[in-house]
Amino acid sequence: MKRWALLSLALAACSPPDAPESNGVAAENAAEPAPPAAPPPEMGAIGMADIEAELAPGSGCSLVYDGKDLLVAVDGDAIAKPNGTTLHFDFDGDFEGDLEALFAGGAFTAQGITITVAPAETEGQQIEELNVKPATATVERADGGRVRFEAEWQCGS
Repeated sequence: MKRWALLSLALAACSPPDAPESNGVAAENAAEPAPPAAPPPEMGAIGMADIEAELAPGSGCSLVYDGKDLLVAVDGDAIAKPNGTTLHFDFDGDFEGDLEALFAGGAFTAQGITITVAPAETEGQQIEELNVKPATATVERADGGRVRFEAEWQCGS
């Protein structure tokens, strides 16, 4: 019997310590689940009335998805309608006077939302005064919501 008691003590000495306690409650892997990811912004279509009211006339580009303009950029300005609100976006490149930078795509940011346009590395298709290229677009919020889709990057005057 003594032998079993000594063996129990020896095993107890080798066992890992009990889980830490907080207010008498064991904190066994008390990791809280991560909050759900924020939903991506829903992009609304930009109509001709929006373009005329918000942008100066000029050469530029449009991100077109399913026949609808989701982003319109002209020399020095860009607009989009995330979640139904028209916002002016800053371009990460310098396209004032240099439309080639705009034609190459890039990132547009406003109020915690970034729209990234990555046109294909092709010459594109010339349709009247427009150069149309397939493009991958990503719309993401600073707090994590993100959506990626295939669209067209239409540029011209």
